[in-house]
Amino acid sequence: MKIYDKEIYKKEQNIKSIVLVIVVFLLGFFTGFVVNNPSKKVEQNQVENNTVIENTVQNENE
Repeated sequence: MKIYDKEIYKKEQNIKSIVLVIVVFLLGFFTGFVVNNPSKKVEQNQVENNTVIENTVQNENE
């Protein structure tokens, strides 16, 4: 009498692979969110805009 059941093993492997795909997706999603954080982009744009304005003002004064 076998204790090993092929159907249970296949279901277990499917569940493990689904969980692995979900974990990898969430890691990628959060990594992308941290890298492309909208509040940092706004700060960068303000700094770039200030730099451009300062350069323009300096050029006009010179």
